[in-house]
Amino acid sequence: MWKAVTHPLVLTTKVVNNHSPQVSRLAAYCPPISAVIFSVALLLYGLTPTHLNTFDAVAYANQIGLAAETGKLRPLFHPHHLLFNALGFACWRLAQWFGYEGGPLAIVQGMNALLGAIGLTLYHAALRRLSPVGTLPLVIALCLGGSFGYWICATDGRVNMPSLVLMIAAFTCLLRFRKVPNARLAAGIGALAGAALLFHESAGLFGLVGVVGVFPFAKSSRRCLLAYGSAWGTAVVIPYLLVGIAALHFRSWAEFHGWAGAYAERGWWWDFRILHNLRLDLFALRHAIFVEPLGRSALGQTPLHVLGLGGVTVLWGLYLGALAGVLAAGAMIAVSLPKLLRSPERSLTITCLTWIGLYAAFFTVWCPGAFIFWVPTLVPLGVLLLISVKRGGQDKRDGQDKRARQDKRARQDKRARQAAPLRGVGMWLSGYVLLNFFVGILPYLKPTAGLSQWVAADVAAHTPPRALIIVAGVGDDAQCEVDIPYFAHRPVLSLHGTLARAKTYAGTQASLRTTLDKAFGAGRSVYVLDELWTNRRTVAALHHQNQEIDAPLVQSLFDEYQRVPSWHGPRGWVWKLTPPDRLGKSGRIKGEARRTTRGNELTFRRPSEVPVNPPRSA
Repeated sequence: MWKAVTHPLVLTTKVVNNHSPQVSRLAAYCPPISAVIFSVALLLYGLTPTHLNTFDAVAYANQIGLAAETGKLRPLFHPHHLLFNALGFACWRLAQWFGYEGGPLAIVQGMNALLGAIGLTLYHAALRRLSPVGTLPLVIALCLGGSFGYWICATDGRVNMPSLVLMIAAFTCLLRFRKVPNARLAAGIGALAGAALLFHESAGLFGLVGVVGVFPFAKSSRRCLLAYGSAWGTAVVIPYLLVGIAALHFRSWAEFHGWAGAYAERGWWWDFRILHNLRLDLFALRHAIFVEPLGRSALGQTPLHVLGLGGVTVLWGLYLGALAGVLAAGAMIAVSLPKLLRSPERSLTITCLTWIGLYAAFFTVWCPGAFIFWVPTLVPLGVLLLISVKRGGQDKRDGQDKRARQDKRARQDKRARQAAPLRGVGMWLSGYVLLNFFVGILPYLKPTAGLSQWVAADVAAHTPPRALIIVAGVGDDAQCEVDIPYFAHRPVLSLHGTLARAKTYAGTQASLRTTLDKAFGAGRSVYVLDELWTNRRTVAALHHQNQEIDAPLVQSLFDEYQRVPSWHGPRGWVWKLTPPDRLGKSGRIKGEARRTTRGNELTFRRPSEVPVNPPRSA
């Protein structure tokens, strides 16, 4: 039964002598194959930029814009992704030189699309080194390129793609190093691995993967390991020092350490509930490969859904087919591991397992459940699948009859038998890619796909320029903190950020009062989103950040200001604050929500001119 399951995969690869005429002929066609993969991938990613941009993607675009507006370099250099904003800034300036007039987000998305096409081409080249003949390298490369995680990284402004491409390049060089080990190539691997860390600190884990990959081929000499370590250290340390000293002008180690270590020391992302997080790991890995189950995804927005039950059935069939194929591939890797660890591919197998193990261990306790951090593990998983199929195919061929290979009719029958499984693999791959496209990509190609962008457009339509918008910065509408400045061009005051800096309620209140007094003094309008009064999850998130904060205290931050409804937006009422310049005889602010005390309980009433359940505006 197991042979029946893996038979289609076995037939998609063939091991031959590297000096055979077949390989020579194939080598002549490799450049066109690479060009086709690159062109198709670039076209695919370039035509499917997402409008459901993540918080970080828009935040980085805001930082790039801030650097251009103020001329300051600090927004371009974040210790967690040192060179990403700088690279995005350079691409944006280049696009402006050619006449582009928009913001940096679209340019960063285009940059990631280009890098995604380069990474996929490099990955296919790496797989061809392991299996020069056959269709399996192309199938696995397309599985990576069509995976939800890789696809979304290549179409959003996320920070992950540059470091992933550099890791793929380093891994490709590592495969070359296995054949021709030398210090120069080891240094190149180290430099690429170090450069990957400059775009995302988590790529530092790959530095250990490089050591494991180089070590078995450098036992006779320490030069290779020394070259690798020196190149890696130089690629990491020199840019950080240059940025800290020349760009940010740090004058002491304490300043530099406070900047470089601030992100890691916040502690917001650590979670040591191991058993709970292991379950999240499985979901994250599955999500990196293909989309969420249909009940948790954007099924209602997909075109097939308008077809009713038939469309839903098609999507469920694609989902279950993708799940079955992934489980079969995983089972084949698991069954083949004992043989691989005793085969000539032992060192490569250990390198891949190290890569997967390091990422799995770290992301089990740091930001568990975030599928985007599991995308790099798809690279070694694909390699393990390839060498597992190779090993299974080799075992099958060892028992073949010589006469069957020499007989012309037998060869024709063999080709006919191979055609059907290959068509099956092709159909599965098509369904897998279509599932990710229809459920995970297509619904978010519309400019109105992101609700926070809709809120930003609404704010831009109802507020004057320079108006200050107060947002929670956490909860359901956390992304408004970055989307409103980018898409509406209005500054925001995040209660979450203010609380993080002030650390106490009193400090938050003082900071908020200072900011609002400056805004009112400059003649600016101030608005507050309704989430601070009506969204319990938002207040719960603020309370989780600081146990001192609860719903009454959040609302009491604005007691001294007059609060009146301005308009009803996509997420409820938007309130306008005015300074307390008109007080009644009782000392209360006219029209303000009244604060009453009932024992230890604080209650709030809406202004009298607002109905309890106001109708939505058209």
